[in-house]
Amino acid sequence: VIFHFVMARNLIALCTLHMISWRAPGVAAMRLPNFVVPVHGRAIAIRGRARRVAPHNGYHCYGRQTYPLGTWTKRTSRTFLHASSHSFSATTDDAALKPSTVNCEEPFTWSKLKELFQDREVLNDDRDNCYISSDHPNLALFRRSLAAQASYDRHKTYLDNHWRSPYDYIVVSKFGERFGFEKVLLDQKIGDDSKESDSLYKAHPSLTHASKYTIENRMTYLRLVLNDFPYDVDDSIEHWCLWKIGGSRSSTLEEEGITKDELIWALKELASLAADGDSGSGCILKEGAEELALSFRDSFDSAENPSVCNRDMKALCWVNPPHLQSMPEIYHAHILVSENEVNPSPPPV
Repeated sequence: VIFHFVMARNLIALCTLHMISWRAPGVAAMRLPNFVVPVHGRAIAIRGRARRVAPHNGYHCYGRQTYPLGTWTKRTSRTFLHASSHSFSATTDDAALKPSTVNCEEPFTWSKLKELFQDREVLNDDRDNCYISSDHPNLALFRRSLAAQASYDRHKTYLDNHWRSPYDYIVVSKFGERFGFEKVLLDQKIGDDSKESDSLYKAHPSLTHASKYTIENRMTYLRLVLNDFPYDVDDSIEHWCLWKIGGSRSSTLEEEGITKDELIWALKELASLAADGDSGSGCILKEGAEELALSFRDSFDSAENPSVCNRDMKALCWVNPPHLQSMPEIYHAHILVSENEVNPSPPPV
């Protein structure tokens, strides 16, 4: 009798959670017993009053408080566990029941970033340039502003309708002809309803062929550009991306595909790059060669921009973990840059 009662209770709860999971975005609440059940491949633990809250760019927001997905949190007198498609953790330790206090609306300031990533690693003996490990839990807190996210969603729709894959667009738009990539019109298959546009483009060579070629010839392509859809950071902070094709994982930083030397090269370039839409830098490295096979900068003239040369700056670098990467098949690192404040000269006596 007890067995049948428990099975019936769990079946009813599973059906109830199934209905909740398909509700429109918003909040749904009801009374449930304490148990853990799978819902669409995800485990959800419920205590007391269960709420399903629409996610906002990677984490749930209650008013002006933020709670990362997959962690226990407290709200008033009840405890909740939010489900993540990437992870599941359950604990009754009160030390783990602390919510992050990141505002969903305010951009990240440099002081807040320093607070979130206190255990960062110094790069090249320079305290102003630091590296964040990919397993740092606070990386999940990064999000775009509502405007940037809307632009990003429109861009994904454009890619779906006009490009064979997002990777074709990346290698053409970021690396381009200087690295040997061309935009080629691809004849769309008749009867293919997956694309709304009649014009479909691809990159030649493809990312797969370019990666194979560079690895076989021990070459590395590096491209440093501003992020088209940056995270929600203060206006004084620049968000750059370092893209990489080829190379080897033998000397990588924590097997993340980007080496320390490559990050240091990017930081040296950033010291002389203006933060405008046309700025960028690129190079081709040949293993064993003393000089770069190719090195260039976009739209930069030291005579026209003397204030940009050797600017005093600080930077945070990291590679997102796989479950946070929107483009996991191409190596790329994120770099946040802020110029150090210059103390004004004292007035003449």
